[in-house]
Amino acid sequence: MTQLSYNPQTLATFSNTSLATPATSMAASLYSTPFNINQSYTFAMQFIWTGTPTGNLYVMGSLDGIHYNIQLATSALSGSAGNFEFDLSATAGLITTCGWVQGQYIFTSGTGTLTNVTAAAKYPQY
Repeated sequence: MTQLSYNPQTLATFSNTSLATPATSMAASLYSTPFNINQSYTFAMQFIWTGTPTGNLYVMGSLDGIHYNIQLATSALSGSAGNFEFDLSATAGLITTCGWVQGQYIFTSGTGTLTNVTAAAKYPQY
């Protein structure tokens, strides 16, 4: 029987205007640090926010850890506080060949604070 090691990580977020300075204000688009899921059986990502932001949250995948253009999940925000979780293993048979994932918030209007972006992966325990 193979045991799995669960590895959760809180990811820092950055404004699209300064990808080097941490930011949580949802008055602009935000991007999380990339999360490596190479050699992982599955992963999950969670977003928590306050305020009244309007826009879209995305879980984006990448094959090379640089170009995030594979959409794995999306959720529209409609102007109220809330949370969004995406668990790859929640749908039987759903898998990805992506090696990296990134959380993205694409701003439309409103204000708020992205208080948490967490990702977790399950790896075989050696």
